[in-house]
Amino acid sequence: MAVERHTELLTPIGKIYEEAMDSGLNEALFEVLEKELMVLGDYFDVTPSQALFVAVLFSINYQLEKVDINKLIDFFGCNPTTLLYYKSDLDKLHELGIIRKKRRNPVFDDAFQPYYFFVNDKVIEAILNGQSLPRLRNESFNTILDALEQVDQWTQERESDELHPINMVMNTRRMLEANQHLGLFRRLLEMDLSAGDQFLFLHIIWKTLTGSRRIKIVKALENMYHAKGERVKTTQNLLSGEHKLIRGNLLEIEEANFFNEAGIKLSENAMRLLRKEGLSIYSRKVKKENIIEPQEITYRPLYFNPEEQEQIDLLSKLIKPADFTKIKKGLKAKGRSSGLTALLYGDAGTGKTELVLQLGKSTGREIVKIDISRLKSMWFGESEKLVKDIFNDYADYSKHCKFMPILLLNEADALITKRRSTSNSNVIQTENALQNIILEELEHFGGILFAATNLAENLDTAFDRRFLFKVKFKKPVIFVRRKIWESKLPGLSKEKYKKLAENFDFSGGQIDNITRKCDMYEIIHHSAVPFHKLSEFCDKEEMERNHSSKIGFTKQLS
Repeated sequence: MAVERHTELLTPIGKIYEEAMDSGLNEALFEVLEKELMVLGDYFDVTPSQALFVAVLFSINYQLEKVDINKLIDFFGCNPTTLLYYKSDLDKLHELGIIRKKRRNPVFDDAFQPYYFFVNDKVIEAILNGQSLPRLRNESFNTILDALEQVDQWTQERESDELHPINMVMNTRRMLEANQHLGLFRRLLEMDLSAGDQFLFLHIIWKTLTGSRRIKIVKALENMYHAKGERVKTTQNLLSGEHKLIRGNLLEIEEANFFNEAGIKLSENAMRLLRKEGLSIYSRKVKKENIIEPQEITYRPLYFNPEEQEQIDLLSKLIKPADFTKIKKGLKAKGRSSGLTALLYGDAGTGKTELVLQLGKSTGREIVKIDISRLKSMWFGESEKLVKDIFNDYADYSKHCKFMPILLLNEADALITKRRSTSNSNVIQTENALQNIILEELEHFGGILFAATNLAENLDTAFDRRFLFKVKFKKPVIFVRRKIWESKLPGLSKEKYKKLAENFDFSGGQIDNITRKCDMYEIIHHSAVPFHKLSEFCDKEEMERNHSSKIGFTKQLS
């Protein structure tokens, strides 16, 4: 019978609306509508007077009209003081989530006057579709996600001034107490946290789960306090590390140049607590397409000039897992930055990027590859955030890797060239701001970073000291070119290898282009490429190189 009753709710709602208009809210009204108010009260589990207001608000809202206290006085045709007797009914309906309030004038705080009243959209939908009353507030939840969604609903109501901050925070405390069967909530109640601390923590969890990559402290606290002074005080408490959520190792601060730009995120300890509840969070998960697994890298022998090879051998030794762990511990003990940063610069096609790939393969390290040139089109607008996220993503991702991954900044020219003089140009100001962020991140970097660039002549001096190693890649000398030819095109005589190396001043990348053409020739003709054809390929490569240089083509990174 319950289903039959609530599918016919529109009929009693309509009658209540008609009888209540210009009724003066007299006692006789409730006698006339006794049956209809009982049906509606049974559906909502509310008193007759509360059912009356639900029906009236539903009918007026359905006409797309806003309802404030003055509208209700006009509708009922009653004395304003008469309506004050029913203030507690409206408050109760709001507490139950059946109606919502939206502040008309933010100057007022808790006054009765400045609100618009609306029937909850979920209630309207249920009535129109003949469904049972949905769960609205402060009930038991089956999962953490359901409960967190309710916290988000309160946050939205707070942002639209429907819910006072005190009510929002206390709703959260009541929800925790009613849902102690959920392990995380039980642990939160056991901690020495205020209701505000509990709300803030759950708010950060929800924002992280729904994809927010960076949550500003100022924005998170905006919903919790009316008074700016309280927001500033709490912000300073967080930044100083004295806040209970920081001392309790539940939240971490992402520092910024100005306190109002500082961010906040879940700590690794908080994420472990969530994993126990079946929620896996990578608050800053690196995009899958940016990850290169060591087993996916094809082994390629590389040959370099002696002065380059000496530095490469040292880098290769330093990033071996056992050696790198030892170095990090030693540097930390001396109070120094524990990361390894290297700038690889020089001619295009000399193997800079390929070297990093091979180092990743030989040491079993994943590579987080960021092509800076691809980000450039997205810089303006959120540039500082995007660049900072590169390092935040890398740091968080590293915590879940067996070995410290390598961060490869490919085509890094735009980030490390000399900063330009102060200008009114937004472009120049943005570029300078980006470089300041990079300098700050490199100062306390704790991982393994390789930056590859073809253009290091304009390297800013501030970056020069931030890179511990700087390896200049030159075109291979004759005997190195010969080794490259031998590795990429086996089967020729010593004399032919010598001729190729002596006659053509190619980089490794150019030799690779030619040998790929040879492979294609062999596939098509089912025979080895004749030496005269190979020489033609070389002549063509040299002409294309000279021609592209004359017409101003930009050299590409290795």
